[in-house]
Amino acid sequence: MSIDIAASLNERQRDALLSYYLGQYVPASGNDDLVNLVQTPEDVYEYLLIDPLVSNAVPTSRVAQAMSSIQQYINGITMNMEPGYQTQYLDQENITSWKEGLSQYDIWAGEVELDTYPENYIDPTLRQSQTAYFKDLITDLNQNTINSDTAQQAVMNYLNKFEQVANLTIVSGYLDSTDQTEGIYYFLGKSTTSPVQYYWRSFDMSKNVDNVVSTSAWSEWYPMNTTIAEDNIQGIPRLVYFNNRLYFLWFEKNKGGNATGDESNTYDIITAFSSYCDFNNNWAAPTAVMKIDNGKKGGYTDQLFESLNLNTLAIYNQTQNILTVSLYSGDLDSEDENSVKLMGYHDFTINIDYWSKTQQVEAKSADGISISQISELLFQYLQNGERPGKQKIIQSVASVGAFIPSGIQLSGAEHDNFNGQISLPTLNLSNVRCEVDSYDGGLKIHVSIPETVDTRDVTVTDSGTWFFMAFCSDSPASWVNGEERYREQESEFIANPSENFNVSVQVMHNDERLSMDSFSIYLSFGYLWNNGPNPAMENSVYQEYVLTFTKDLGTTVAPMITNRNDSLYGEVIFLQFTGDFANDTSISPVRLNTLFSKELINKANVSINDLINWDTQLTLEPGMTNDTAVPMDFSGANGIYFWELFFYMPYLVAWRLSQEAEYSDALSWYNYIFDPAARGRDNSSDIRTQYPEPDYWSVRPLVESASSAAQATAGWLTTDPDAIASAWPVHYQKAVFMAYVSTLMAAADASYRLLTNDGLSLARLQYGQVKDLLGICPDSLIVNHWAPETLEELAESAESNVALLSYEQQAPAMPAFAGKLCVAADVITSDSFMAPVNSQLLGYWNTLDSRLYNLRHQLTIDGLPMTVPMYAPPVNPTVLMEQSVQGGSLISASSGMTATIPPYRFSTMLQSARFAVSTLSQFGQTLLSYYERKDAAG
Repeated sequence: MSIDIAASLNERQRDALLSYYLGQYVPASGNDDLVNLVQTPEDVYEYLLIDPLVSNAVPTSRVAQAMSSIQQYINGITMNMEPGYQTQYLDQENITSWKEGLSQYDIWAGEVELDTYPENYIDPTLRQSQTAYFKDLITDLNQNTINSDTAQQAVMNYLNKFEQVANLTIVSGYLDSTDQTEGIYYFLGKSTTSPVQYYWRSFDMSKNVDNVVSTSAWSEWYPMNTTIAEDNIQGIPRLVYFNNRLYFLWFEKNKGGNATGDESNTYDIITAFSSYCDFNNNWAAPTAVMKIDNGKKGGYTDQLFESLNLNTLAIYNQTQNILTVSLYSGDLDSEDENSVKLMGYHDFTINIDYWSKTQQVEAKSADGISISQISELLFQYLQNGERPGKQKIIQSVASVGAFIPSGIQLSGAEHDNFNGQISLPTLNLSNVRCEVDSYDGGLKIHVSIPETVDTRDVTVTDSGTWFFMAFCSDSPASWVNGEERYREQESEFIANPSENFNVSVQVMHNDERLSMDSFSIYLSFGYLWNNGPNPAMENSVYQEYVLTFTKDLGTTVAPMITNRNDSLYGEVIFLQFTGDFANDTSISPVRLNTLFSKELINKANVSINDLINWDTQLTLEPGMTNDTAVPMDFSGANGIYFWELFFYMPYLVAWRLSQEAEYSDALSWYNYIFDPAARGRDNSSDIRTQYPEPDYWSVRPLVESASSAAQATAGWLTTDPDAIASAWPVHYQKAVFMAYVSTLMAAADASYRLLTNDGLSLARLQYGQVKDLLGICPDSLIVNHWAPETLEELAESAESNVALLSYEQQAPAMPAFAGKLCVAADVITSDSFMAPVNSQLLGYWNTLDSRLYNLRHQLTIDGLPMTVPMYAPPVNPTVLMEQSVQGGSLISASSGMTATIPPYRFSTMLQSARFAVSTLSQFGQTLLSYYERKDAAG
């Protein structure tokens, strides 16, 4: 039967089945939904996910059509076209990953292969996470012919730049999240040399899983190219992430007034400056946000111009979308000896909204904000004031001062900050009468406390030694805190009864009750008539509240930048966490500085061998939480630089030397990482007994296995083989091994192409070395015993997989990131599936067999007959002398002269000559067109 007739019959059968389905099956199905929804061929397509009008010309199979239907079904869900999903949406990350490639089988298959065998695609020149210093190293290597001297000079340049950022002074930090285990941290550092250079970097805490940090979690140190008058800076410069930009904020104090030289006409000006980072990591020119001066006395910012103890904060209120910037002073004492000593803060606080509008905040704090130190947020301007005839008094016991008015609502405020938080519920005050026991004729009264008091619970996060409650104060008020009463931890607040204001509770510091699980503070409120006779006290109004504080051991408290001095190794700076992960895994501190950069430079000055060895990688650093020194930290803040120095750099040099046919030197550089002859190493020293150097491998991160949890997180970086390999170092081991074998194979091929007895003998020996490294070819015959299984059966087989369950039990901290798990893991979680064959690795055995066959049958490397002289002619000594002066291998120099050029027929040479002439003519036409364009452009 002809193809046309068969196609026509198939299409008619299709039409008949479609008509029967719509006319007979659907109406008789008894399914009302099916009857109402499926009435046309287009409805059949949407219901069955198969086009019923497709012609016979479209080739397909059951498997191909099933895959197409499933992909169409998911595509319909992502496009909100599938019935039943109008109100149920997929996770946005799932939708993005699906649209970016998983919806196409070929792209999905490529990602599976990349995830399964990332070692096949690792290229040291294409690594995505290269630092600027490493890019400069690549440039230095590209400018000259690579040899030991040029490589050593490039490494020295790299180390000199690394020294600038290795031990920066960490000025401040910022956490762009309410969860310390998932947020992005920003750090501000400055150099210890003059002129001062500021730097910034970021750290993605979400990539720290089970205390294993991916190298991609840290950014490098970026210089800040903005102008700062370092000598005029007030307080601490701050970083803050606001309006999807990273801002740099600081305060400067300068002189203002008449330029006559008369100091009496000058005054100080404090200016708030800001700068932001663009997408190219360049910083905008500084912008003056707002300024204040001390030309007018009596303002609540006076002490900012006189105090030497100034602090800053820069905080982002996500609820109100407001950035708060503040410069404030610490505890202050009154200069007037006759007045009462006060505890308070002076501040210059600015609110910046989404539209960059600024507003100075007068003597009050903002709600829902986070800061670096809890003790640095009380912005109440305090002073001794007049005492009117009728005043309100609020007295508090145990070093807590409370401002509570009568007849208004007292609203609690929650402050998330680096040290802790306190949440106070809403209190509604009402007047409760009580009798006065006595009156001492002054401002202090003694009253009877009612038997029942109103109790409010307050949650206090476990925050070390500091916590506080702070509320806005919108009206002028006075604070009375006598010395004797302060020693008794009592304080009073006085204000006119007509004033409306909110409460602010004083800071508590180093209080022994902070270590208790629960404790109470009593706040008392009442009226005082101090301009009338004593009997008037009988009408006093009084009420007391009990605030109960209980600890909350959550992880809402952000970590702190901490330092510890070690008498032997110096000062270590680290990020100290205060809580645990959700799975109760404690968060280890993260090292932020490096103290031995000069030692690395000294070793590099001697030789590359002294720098890149196991002992250098065991250089001790001070312990972060105790006196026990630890070896170099490859997972700390500077770990990315250590990876580049001890692994990526020799890997890159060896790779480049191999490409330039300097195979002997390339193998020597690979030996810094992998040496197949290195066995039985001497590990008798004290440090080596704890960290012995294993056989073959000489780079610590490649032999220190990462946890299974960290390996799982690499699954959502499917297009970055280096990220997968850094989380699972065995892939780097495979990549280096394959590169070593490729270089050795290329060296053998070069010896083969010499077409001399010596060259062929050396090639045979090198092929034998390759064969020893590869071992026996893993040939296997795969017999197809697969039987059809439903999706439900496959799911059940995965749940009963003993090996998989055992693996999960070994990794209890395995994260379950929605839409982020490695797609390759879906292939290996069931015995019904097999990982694809690594054809690139198997290709080494095929190539080796081909080379040995040709060598044994007197064939060239391309499989052509060859004629090799019994004895090779000697090389011209003059050529050897010239090559010795220029440097390089004498063998590589003589290879071109000793090679026998086989004869070619005229027809072959003529064709090659014509091709060369055509190419040269094309180059000439291209050059001419360039000149014409230049002339046309003028």
